[in-house]
Amino acid sequence: MTDFKFNCPQCQQPLEAPEIMIGTRINCPSCQTSITVPDSRFEISTPISQSSSASQKQTKACPFCSEEILLSAIKCKHCGEFLDGRGNPVPVVIHAQPKPPSPPQPEKELWKSNPSFLAYIPVFIIGTLLIPFFGIGLLIILYAVLSRNTTVFTLTNRRATAKSGIISRRMREVGTKDIRNINVSQGVLGRLFEIGTVEIESAAAAGQGHVQFISIAKPLVVRDLVRHEKDAADSR
Repeated sequence: MTDFKFNCPQCQQPLEAPEIMIGTRINCPSCQTSITVPDSRFEISTPISQSSSASQKQTKACPFCSEEILLSAIKCKHCGEFLDGRGNPVPVVIHAQPKPPSPPQPEKELWKSNPSFLAYIPVFIIGTLLIPFFGIGLLIILYAVLSRNTTVFTLTNRRATAKSGIISRRMREVGTKDIRNINVSQGVLGRLFEIGTVEIESAAAAGQGHVQFISIAKPLVVRDLVRHEKDAADSR
């Protein structure tokens, strides 16, 4: 059975079909027009082997997929791209304006405390017992009070600070962004009276820049507050 070639009457797309399909309706694969396969007895059919040179002269390479298409085609039948640019809009590049830097937040004091008086109960007991011995007990009690009042722990939205010292001064601080670990230690009596030490470790080398809130009341509450500020600093 011989295949023959014919052109679509709408878009002139070269088509081929076996003789058995003469008189049937088909859709042109290029323009989708419904056409009737012509009778080979009344149409001049061109064998495939003899029409290759003629079809090459009437075709061109699609710029998108490199397949052969008609010179007059406005849409590639292989990849579906329009050749006149209607289906390929030029992308519009929008340059986003840089956001101005947000002003730094003012430092706010969130928590401040001294060591709990309960931590000095053993010192007060010893001092009371030694009062009869030339007033040594009073000196011990006075030293304990001064030591507690000059030891100050502070937490702000930027840093955790521990200050201590009656005559000399010692101060350590850790920025909230530099906090690595937050540890809580409590003994048996500490758990009973809700007293403990909160150790705030920085990302620096071991033993450098660490801050301890020693013998403070409600250490677990303070730990949660420090953790909240660390998370807030990480998200900024």
